[in-house]
Amino acid sequence: MLIPTGRKGRRGRVSYQVLGGVLRQRGQDTPQHAKKRGEIRDLLAWNPVTADATTLERGWKLQERYGLSHCDRPIVAATKAASCSYVLTEDLQAGQRFETE
Repeated sequence: MLIPTGRKGRRGRVSYQVLGGVLRQRGQDTPQHAKKRGEIRDLLAWNPVTADATTLERGWKLQERYGLSHCDRPIVAATKAASCSYVLTEDLQAGQRFETE
């Protein structure tokens, strides 16, 4: 989940990378997969951050500078694209800061 800068309340954003990752965690034809699709539909209300050429380039720069994995690269890039201050994830180091310039 991505938390925008300057926003109050329980607002967040999500990246399409994260949504796709949720589906890949389960088998394709299981009841759990159908449940995950429902959860993803609910998360679409969070205005997912789309990947465009700028986000892709930013992700590569972040990967080179911070040694991000190919899975974390687009998530952190989406955070920057959405002007978010925080990323809630289990994969990155707590308190880590990312600058693209």
